[in-house]
Amino acid sequence: MIEKYLITRVNKVITINNSIGEELVKRYNIEFPYLIFNCPPPLTNGTVPSFKGLLRDAAGISEDKKLVLYQGGFSPSRGLEELVEAFTFLDNRYCLVFMGYGSLQVELEALVKNRSLNNRIKFIPAVPQEELLKYTSSAELGVIPYKPVSLNNYYTLPNKLFEYINANIPIVASDLPELRRVIKGYNIGHLFDPNSSRSIAEAIDFVMSDEHLYRTMKANTLNSAKAFNWDNEAEKLIDCYRMI
Repeated sequence: MIEKYLITRVNKVITINNSIGEELVKRYNIEFPYLIFNCPPPLTNGTVPSFKGLLRDAAGISEDKKLVLYQGGFSPSRGLEELVEAFTFLDNRYCLVFMGYGSLQVELEALVKNRSLNNRIKFIPAVPQEELLKYTSSAELGVIPYKPVSLNNYYTLPNKLFEYINANIPIVASDLPELRRVIKGYNIGHLFDPNSSRSIAEAIDFVMSDEHLYRTMKANTLNSAKAFNWDNEAEKLIDCYRMI
């Protein structure tokens, strides 16, 4: 009710992706909103330095393992339980790090223990924002397993997508409209059914088991990072202010 009242009384409306913009136009009969993506500042200009051991050292994972990362909040409806279960379908070459915090951590740790995955799934605390991409870049694959339990989740375009991109790691993610638009549009990863742990496992293995495909997707993240970084978004935001 508040949104409906206020949205026609402002000079500009800003939102985070096309799908939400279209929904706002449909609901409130407004002009299409200004799009500002939640991107981080670029880690570097053109190349990403190696922080290969940073995340592995923090989590106690050896260099011979394939390291998958989930970073962010441990909250309901983010598919984190299914992500844990996915590792029952993957062999012991694969390890997962949860980096962050949230209400589900105790439950997730219990699930990991119950599935005898303690040696392959690790939890480490969140790190300062200015250090985040250094840790992210030392993973080999980022994962976004959000479940479409609401329109908000269905149209999700979370910060971690752009953080993975700017950290130069390929991505596996739920097959949802805005995630598909970026990941398939730039060929930087693979999609899965977030309700299926087996589908998550297959997506991880699909990207990581084909060296040529992996290298291609990794190279493509460097190109997509040129489009999706805060230097670009800041200019768009300033332009928006100038029009008021």
